[in-house]
Amino acid sequence: MTFGTEKKVLTELEAALLKMLCEGNGQLVQREAVLQKLWNRHDFLARKSMDVFISRLRKYLAQDENVQILNIHGSGFVLEIMING
Repeated sequence: MTFGTEKKVLTELEAALLKMLCEGNGQLVQREAVLQKLWNRHDFLARKSMDVFISRLRKYLAQDENVQILNIHGSGFVLEIMING
């Protein structure tokens, strides 16, 4: 991931999570679907781990005010990209 001249190398799991959010095309990506596909489980530790990864991605994406990861309480996440113009 690159912002200007700054480059951030994502871990395999960060990249897979970001890919799932991108493939959602601005639609809800179910929390349970992410847990099943990337963590292969739905327990408390997997959910907390996913929350940490979402926080990391939000931190990386914070440099672009047009991109954000929205939390849909109890359901999942939406990657929102605002296009100016």
